[in-house]
Amino acid sequence: MTTLENALLIVALIAFTGTALCALYRVVVGPTILDRMIASDVLLTTIILVAGVDMVLRDHTDSIPLMTVLAATAVFATIAVARYVSRHAKTSEQPPAFAWANTEAAASGGADTGADTGILSTDAVDAAQQAQGNGGPEEDAAAPEAEEGTRNA
Repeated sequence: MTTLENALLIVALIAFTGTALCALYRVVVGPTILDRMIASDVLLTTIILVAGVDMVLRDHTDSIPLMTVLAATAVFATIAVARYVSRHAKTSEQPPAFAWANTEAAASGGADTGADTGILSTDAVDAAQQAQGNGGPEEDAAAPEAEEGTRNA
């Protein structure tokens, strides 16, 4: 190898080492699962790149199965975490009453329920709040008047 190739190899290895260390730090520190997932993707990509550099330097193709398995692992792990986060976000944002209102409105053939998109219309949310006794736009508007009447009495 020439001096230029050696210098480029050293620069590449330093860059890969720095990238791997930063990714490992983010995997350990987090703070969220999405940060950890992105960092693990970066780490796996760095390992794939190092295997590719090895293949170029040694003029072989023995690392292709390893690179394929690492790439598939990264893709499937990302999909699994995305599905987990998506489901966790839906369940933590929607109290049971909203889920009930969405299925009830969809079962009754109500229009604009968002049943096909998973998004509730404001009418479905208001109906769920009223069914639970948590208010709704009509009760919210009437609440200040009722409080004023008790204060004046």
